[in-house]
Amino acid sequence: MRSKLVLLLCLFFLSAAVEAKGVNSIVGRWVYQQNNTTSEIVLDKSGNGSFNGTPLRYQVQGNQLYVSINGGVLAYFYELKQNQLMIAGGDLAAPVQFTRASKAQSSQQAPTGNTGNDAAIKRFLLANDWCSFSYSGSSSGSYGHSSTSRVHLSSNGMISRRSGSENYSSNSNGSMASQGNSGDSGRWEVRGGVLYLSDGNTPMQAVNLSMTRNSNGSPILKAGGVEYMQCSN
Repeated sequence: MRSKLVLLLCLFFLSAAVEAKGVNSIVGRWVYQQNNTTSEIVLDKSGNGSFNGTPLRYQVQGNQLYVSINGGVLAYFYELKQNQLMIAGGDLAAPVQFTRASKAQSSQQAPTGNTGNDAAIKRFLLANDWCSFSYSGSSSGSYGHSSTSRVHLSSNGMISRRSGSENYSSNSNGSMASQGNSGDSGRWEVRGGVLYLSDGNTPMQAVNLSMTRNSNGSPILKAGGVEYMQCSN
């Protein structure tokens, strides 16, 4: 479902803004929850918005919705009934129904990636260090591998990462465990709602950055295929 929702938003916006008129307007923050994962669409009255933190542009014509992100164009039908937004057609196998977020939820949302909102995105990224964890191993427990990382972004444009790993294996001859730690640094910046990274020796490269929320409402960032959560300490 998540991949279909991404395709839904891979459209190219060509013109015009959308006027907001209270609760009957498509403008706002819309959420869709499935399997303890929350996806969100944010639409503002200027025609800007975001899908899980990825910037987009959109246009409404009648009951059709045109949205742009990463450069493709598709048309979808939508139906708005008070606080429910149903989107169908295009490459969706079935209609998807979003619910308008409450004012309290909207006030806590992460910033969208619209051009001109770079300062808000930077504040959001700088507010916490970001941590990741992954584990793989056998169901019997005979071997396993875990890795962790902590990313710190500084307001001066520097970024540092500390990584750690643990390996464990066991067989008839005994068991063995090993640990490793590493670190690296570079530079970062946000331009036009896009995150750019460099190791310091190469040109800045755009990073595919998106955001979802877990069942507790906490943000989960996905950057370069890795999921990060706000570090607890």
